[in-house]
Amino acid sequence: MKKLILGACAVALVAIPLTGGIAEADVAMLAIKGFEILGIAEMRSTAASTVRAQLTRVYAKAGVTSRSQLVCLFIDDLLGGLLPGMDVS
Repeated sequence: MKKLILGACAVALVAIPLTGGIAEADVAMLAIKGFEILGIAEMRSTAASTVRAQLTRVYAKAGVTSRSQLVCLFIDDLLGGLLPGMDVS
């Protein structure tokens, strides 16, 4: 499983090879922490449309379609993968 480094946190997260650099990683981490798009844009001094585009790329690279699925990947990685007895199929 490839790892994602999230900005200054340098946290191994999920299988996302982020080629967008620190910006995508920071946006991903802020989204996982629950910040809204407008809040992320304000913190990063960028447009909300930029944050949406970055999140869209992060979701595509992670193979998910929503923030909740991204959070699930994060939790799975923290727990070391699927819990015993859990089936993805």
